[in-house]
Amino acid sequence: MVRFTKVLLLAATAAAIILPRDATTVENDINQRIGPQWTTLRNNINGYPASGLQGAFNIHDYMQSLVAIADDATADIKAAGSFSEADGTTILTDLESLAPTFLGALSAIGDQAPAWGDLQGGQAVILSDLHSLNSSFIGFVNALTAASPADLVPAAMSVGAQVADGFNSAIAAYSG
Repeated sequence: MVRFTKVLLLAATAAAIILPRDATTVENDINQRIGPQWTTLRNNINGYPASGLQGAFNIHDYMQSLVAIADDATADIKAAGSFSEADGTTILTDLESLAPTFLGALSAIGDQAPAWGDLQGGQAVILSDLHSLNSSFIGFVNALTAASPADLVPAAMSVGAQVADGFNSAIAAYSG
């Protein structure tokens, strides 16, 4: 009976339908995962240092979660292939609408570098988190650019460059 159950489970797993990843999946990644996570991160950053040690842990956790979310979204973009003009425009608009949130969070955390210095190892942790998140974001933008119609590439690259500048400024605040 146990052997039959294992075989049945194996057969069911092998026959499972693999859901296609398409532009809608990417839109959902941006609007339902990346956007809300960045908003929560920004709110936590804005509450620090008043939020104390728990706030510091929350910021670190949210940054680590964003790395995983950005990596998942990058995989979804690659699996979706090239976007149509309409889908590419929608995805780009979604990303552009989040740029102020990204930039606000990065500016605020850069401004807080002295406060993170008051926490033993705090600056090193945030610097590491910023490097990891920057790397994931670069991968995300590169995948998005590769999947976008040619006429949308400059706009996608522009958003990527703006956010990259935000990362560079924040990283510089912790590197000195």
